Amino acid sequence: MCSSPREAVTAADVVAAAARLRPTELAEAIDGLLGHLHAADLTGLASAEHEVLVTRLAGTRSRVHAAALDAVAAFDAADVATLSRHRTTKRWVEHRTRVTPGSAAADVRSARALRDHLPATRAALCRAAISPAHASAIVRVVRTVGVEHAKVAEPVLLDLARRFDPSVVRRASAELFAMVDPEGAEKAQRAAYERRGLTLSVVGDHGYLDGVFDLESTE
Repeated sequence: MCSSPREAVTAADVVAAAARLRPTELAEAIDGLLGHLHAADLTGLASAEHEVLVTRLAGTRSRVHAAALDAVAAFDAADVATLSRHRTTKRWVEHRTRVTPGSAAADVRSARALRDHLPATRAALCRAAISPAHASAIVRVVRTVGVEHAKVAEPVLLDLARRFDPSVVRRASAELFAMVDPEGAEKAQRAAYERRGLTLSVVGDHGYLDGVFDLESTE
């Protein structure tokens, strides 16, 4: 989309100006820029421009996710939630951003893990070298095998994340869990197997299929 020197300079000017803004102002500017992108006519782009746009925005999604987790981590460290009626960061995120309790808890866990234990994973997400799904798979290792094992495993998992899709990282994490805590891994696998289920329902003129499977059944 930066097909001429003039457009390239304009983009550089925007970035340079953004360096002087406060974080809240940066967030507002990003929101405004996305608004312009939403309103843009994409039908006249050349094939190469479509490729650039999709690839760049996929990376932007990862970088925005990293910034959001950084914000949650800073919010949590400042203990802002205790001054509100929600009392905890998880509850505040749940109610103020209108996400499910599970999503709020996952975001807070990820923010804390990246801030305190997995700096290389955070850096890779900030560079868009990995996706949010990759980062989530690596963060989960902190809960399953503990901080020390997670720190040792991080370089290996990051290497897999850079080369393969998130399912490969999840399988590697499961294998690590089985090595570190065979009994716990077996219990978790058995619990996941017992939670399996498939639901088919009809509402009006539509049918809905919903299911929960363990990793092996899913694959």
